[in-house]
Amino acid sequence: MWELSGYSEAEYTIWGFDGQVLRGRIAAFGAHKIFNFMANAMVTWQTKGNHPYPCRAVFAHETDSGELYLIYAEGKHYGDAPVALKHYAANQNPAHDQDLARSLPDLLDCLKAQAA
Repeated sequence: MWELSGYSEAEYTIWGFDGQVLRGRIAAFGAHKIFNFMANAMVTWQTKGNHPYPCRAVFAHETDSGELYLIYAEGKHYGDAPVALKHYAANQNPAHDQDLARSLPDLLDCLKAQAA
């Protein structure tokens, strides 16, 4: 991913969402221009890894800015127009924001309905 990003120094944590919790995570150097590749990597890792889980959505969390983006949901890539989200975890870890986790299924259902 680092090479695809043009040797970016921006660090991201890529999170997979199984429908209930932000389950898997990968840290990588990346860039907005490769969000779709980053999403594919997470979907593959979370669904085919040692402990496979479904992957309804993928989020990219930029370490320096704290920005959180939805980059994949329900089989659709959003990397070219990522959905910016707010999270309120005290330690900047979106997996610790229970309100965010509870709101995600409804958000994904809305996005799916809009795409239909």
